[in-house]
Amino acid sequence: SEREKVPPIESAKRMFSKFGSNANKFSSSANASLKDSFRKIQEGVEKHVDASASVIKNLKENKNKVEHVYCETEDEALQVIQEWIEKAKSDTPHDKRPQKWNFATTPLGCFDKTLDDVFLSFCRWAKEYDSKRINVTKAYDRLTSYATWMDKTNRDMIDPPLTVASIEKSWKSWGMKVSHDKAGHLVWWLDLSQIDSTELKKIPPDESLRLFVWFSHFLMFDPKAQESGCVFVQNTGKIPFWNGMTQLVPPRLAQKVQSLTIGVIPVRMKQIYVCESPKWTQILLGIMKPFLSQTVKERIVFIENPKVLEDILGLDCIPSNFVGTDGKMEKDVVSSTYSVEL
Repeated sequence: SEREKVPPIESAKRMFSKFGSNANKFSSSANASLKDSFRKIQEGVEKHVDASASVIKNLKENKNKVEHVYCETEDEALQVIQEWIEKAKSDTPHDKRPQKWNFATTPLGCFDKTLDDVFLSFCRWAKEYDSKRINVTKAYDRLTSYATWMDKTNRDMIDPPLTVASIEKSWKSWGMKVSHDKAGHLVWWLDLSQIDSTELKKIPPDESLRLFVWFSHFLMFDPKAQESGCVFVQNTGKIPFWNGMTQLVPPRLAQKVQSLTIGVIPVRMKQIYVCESPKWTQILLGIMKPFLSQTVKERIVFIENPKVLEDILGLDCIPSNFVGTDGKMEKDVVSSTYSVEL
C-alpha cells in the first residue's frame, strides 16, 4: 500500500514521542530519573519544532504580504526606525502601552552603547549584499521580535544588572573564546571536550541564560560581526548522546537560547563548523533539516580533522588549546576588550 504521507513537523514529533515512550520499558525503581530525562528531551525537542515552524511560517507570510521599505544610508534607516517606534507607542493607549519599547532590559551600560546603537545593529544586519540598500522593514520586524523577547525576561537581566563581573563565572565554566579570522569574521569557539561538566552543573540554568544574552549583545555590537558576519566552531569531542542531550545543555535552557538566536538577534551566521562529532549529532541534524532553510543547511559543515581550520580561518585566530590544532591565540577578543582573564 502507498506509504502514509506525513508532514515533516508531524513526523519529527511522532519520532520523538516514540523515543520518549520507550523509557517506560525500563524498570520504574532503577530508572525513574531516566524516564524523567527522556520526557524532558521530548518536551524540549517538541518546543524546538513548534518554535522553528512558527518562525519559518511568519517569515514566509511577512515576505509575501508586506511591501518593504528601503533606505540608502544608515542615517535615513535609523530615522525611519525611530519614527516607527514612536508611532507604535502612540497608536496604543498609554495604560496598555507595551513596555518592550522602553528597552529596559537591554544591557546598554555594560557595552557603553545607546539605543541608537541597538537600532543601527539591526539596520546593518538588514543591509543587502549587492545593492547595499537597507531593508528597513526587515530590520524593524526583527527589532520587534528582539524587543518582545527581551521584555519577557522581566527582571532576570536587570536584577542584578548584566555586567562582565556577573557573567564571569559562567563564561569560564563554558570555556568559550572569540576571535576574528583572516576574512574579518567574528569566530565563536566552543570546545565541549574541555568543559568540566561537574563545574558546569554548578551553574544554574538562569545564569547560563544570562551569559548567552550578554554574549548575544557582544556579538551584535562587534563592528566586524556587523560587517562580515560570524563563524561558529564547535568541537563536540565525541561526547555520548546522553551527556550531550541532558547534562551539558538542559533541554529548557537550549530552547530558551534557541528562541533568542532564531529570528531575534541581528547576527549573520556565515558558517558553522562541527568538529569530532559523534554519529548522533548528524542524525539529530538530519531530523531537523526539514525546518532549516537551504542556506542554513549549506552552512553547517562537519569536520573530522580540526587541523583543516588552520587553512580556512588562519592560525592566529585559533585558540592555543583548541583540540587537534596548532592555534596561536593566547588571549581572545573578549578578554582583551575588557582587560580581564575571562
